[in-house]
Amino acid sequence: MCEFNQFYFSEEGYVAYCKNCKYFQLAFGSTLLTLTESDFNVLHNLTEQLIVARNDYVDEEIKQVIIPTPYPGMNMLLTIKELRQLDIMLEEAENEMASQALLTLFNEIH
Repeated sequence: MCEFNQFYFSEEGYVAYCKNCKYFQLAFGSTLLTLTESDFNVLHNLTEQLIVARNDYVDEEIKQVIIPTPYPGMNMLLTIKELRQLDIMLEEAENEMASQALLTLFNEIH
C-alpha cells in the first residue's frame, strides 16, 4: 500500500513520493505520471534545458513544446507558460525534498 509524502501541491498539480514503492507521482494538467527518481530528475533537467535553449517562441499560448515521457508513444504537449509552471513545480518539489532530507538528518543526529 502506498504511503505518499507530498512535496508540492497547487491547483496546477502535485508532486508526491511513495516511500513504499519508491516512485514519484506527478500530476500536471490532465497528465498523471508515475516516475522513478531517475526519470523525475531527467524530466526536471529537460524542462530547464527547454526553457534556457528556446526563448524565441512566437506565441506562449500555443501548445508547441513536446516533452517525452518514459512511456513509449506518450509525450506531454505544453505551451510555454505550462512549461514554465511545470519547471517551477519540479524545482519547488526538489527544494522541499532537500529540506526534508536535511531535517531528517538533523533529527537523526540529535
